[in-house]
Amino acid sequence: MGNSKIRQTLGFILSKTYSKTTFQELLEYVTYHDSYWIGSFTNPYLEYILIIQLDAFWNRTYSEYDEQKQEWPFSIIKIGSVASVRYKVYDNSTAATISSTESELVEGIAITQFNDIYGGLIEFTHQPDIAVLLMSEQGEYLNANPKDTVEKFTG
Repeated sequence: MGNSKIRQTLGFILSKTYSKTTFQELLEYVTYHDSYWIGSFTNPYLEYILIIQLDAFWNRTYSEYDEQKQEWPFSIIKIGSVASVRYKVYDNSTAATISSTESELVEGIAITQFNDIYGGLIEFTHQPDIAVLLMSEQGEYLNANPKDTVEKFTG
C-alpha cells in the first residue's frame, strides 16, 4: 500500500466511511486468529488506531481466497476513549501473528485483549464503541458493518 493510500485510509478517522460497532459484535463476524499485526498508534484524543491484516482463510467473507489466490484484507480499528493499555512482550519474540482476541464488558467498560502466538498480549480498557474500516489488498473499501455481513463467523 503506497503512502497516498495510507494517508487516504487514515483519513477515515475524520470521515464517515467506517462502521461503528463494538468488539463484542465485531468478533461475532470477524476473527483475528492467524491475522498479522501491522501496527498501532495513538493520537492526542486518547484514541488508538490498530492496523491488522486479516487472515484470508479464516475471513473468507472479506477476501478472495482459494488455494492459488489468497488476498488478505486489512482491518483498521479506531478505539476511542482508551483509559489504559497493558502490554506483555517476550524479549526474543517479534511475533506479529495474533492467536486470539477477546473482549468483555465490565460495568459498561470494555476490556479487549489481543494475544500473539508466543503468549504476548496487548490489552485495552476503553469505552465500548469502536470504528472499523475494512479494505482489500487493492485498496477497495469493504462493508465492515457486521449487521450487513452475509456470513456470521461461527468458530
